[in-house]
Amino acid sequence: MAITMLALAATLLVACSAPERSTVTEGPYRLELVLQRSVWSASEAIEGEGILSVTDGQARDLGGSGSGLVLFGFEEVGGSRRIQPAMSDDCAGYRLSPDTPLSRELTKSGGWVADDPDAEFYKAFFADPLIHLPPGQWRVGAIASFSDGRSCGDPILMETWVDLRVVP
Repeated sequence: MAITMLALAATLLVACSAPERSTVTEGPYRLELVLQRSVWSASEAIEGEGILSVTDGQARDLGGSGSGLVLFGFEEVGGSRRIQPAMSDDCAGYRLSPDTPLSRELTKSGGWVADDPDAEFYKAFFADPLIHLPPGQWRVGAIASFSDGRSCGDPILMETWVDLRVVP
């Protein structure tokens, strides 16, 4: 009975969580991370998006990795597991306007070294086509790296993070 009540409470907590947002602004740029909620079940795929926009009403040409301007990181709070995003080192041009911000669904990128104590976790994480995290406290971050203009020199780096909890 107690286990059933705990399972029901966890299910209700996951279902009733409100959307989580985090925003950072630098100059005319705003980076926002939106997750559907702050509490997830370990069996659920975590979904959200990162949005890069302009705040001054002016369209801008940007340069950045062909992998995209917004990538995502995942960090275990109080633990050792961290997934830092990886991007290609090519240079692509992008256009950002007030009417068309750049939006990207939550994705995975990164890597690990074979002798890392958490290598099995990383291997399983990247093998899964969806984003699942084990129970615990986690931070999810949207990270934008880009340059004003179509060149890729002097990058602007922006980060914004959301805390979430994963329940069994």
